[in-house]
Amino acid sequence: MFLTTFMPDISEKQQKIRDLFIELKQAYQTDYPDLASYQLKFSQTKTVLGSCHYKKRLISISLSILKQNPVELQLDTLKHEFAHALAFMHGERGHGRVWKAWAVKLGATPKSRSHKPVRTEYKYQLIRKQGERIEPLARKYHRKVNLKNRYLGGDKSSLNQLYLISVEELEAYQAGHLHLAQLNFLQ
Repeated sequence: MFLTTFMPDISEKQQKIRDLFIELKQAYQTDYPDLASYQLKFSQTKTVLGSCHYKKRLISISLSILKQNPVELQLDTLKHEFAHALAFMHGERGHGRVWKAWAVKLGATPKSRSHKPVRTEYKYQLIRKQGERIEPLARKYHRKVNLKNRYLGGDKSSLNQLYLISVEELEAYQAGHLHLAQLNFLQ
């Protein structure tokens, strides 16, 4: 017998985020009428879970991260960002004492950064190419970076041996579907 875990589709996850946003606004806008003008936006950021823009009155939640992770992670992020909006109405920016009190009251993890593992999709893998041998390194990137005249910290012999390769190509190469000459090395 196979056990499967139910993973809500992205539209169900987005609806849960929207519902909580509306619930939080309704719960606090009587005491904090400025909350009525706050909007919720789903962004395409890949490394930032969420943000609160005070002047724009906008709370953003990463759709990319929502797709790859349990909805609970981004529900916590929404509470975190909502705590920023409420703390700002008390004159505080950042992760100070007022923000922390609101975060706790809203049920958010009162930390400036998530300490839970966050899955995200990367486009490129950093590799070291030495002749006909490639060595995947730990670092991954969402976008291209310039690696010319770069080397690994403390290892000057790696000068100009660092390249990016698409994650898909690397996986195909490692599975034996592509040969070294077929890979696109980006420097």
